[in-house]
Amino acid sequence: MHIVELAEIIRCQSVNNYTHFYLAGQRELIISTTLKYYEELLSDYGFSRVHQSHIINLQYLTRFSKKEGGEAVLKDGSIVPVSSRKKEQLLNLLKGIKS
Repeated sequence: MHIVELAEIIRCQSVNNYTHFYLAGQRELIISTTLKYYEELLSDYGFSRVHQSHIINLQYLTRFSKKEGGEAVLKDGSIVPVSSRKKEQLLNLLKGIKS
């Protein structure tokens, strides 16, 4: 069992039926639970599913790039694809944060 503060989670990535957690301090955890489970668990805490395989912590988002159809650039330097279906939802969330 791992206890992790929400603010430490940068992003989550689905690989098969496992979820990879990328944490502050370049730490990583691999959990044998699907990304869908964590999407439901984290959605009320500033996390957004931006792709079939990715959830990001919006606190770590530095910019959105239209390159390659859409990419989220995070504070740790990682670049996460944003699906065309999730792009508008992400942009609306960002507008809400700025207001």
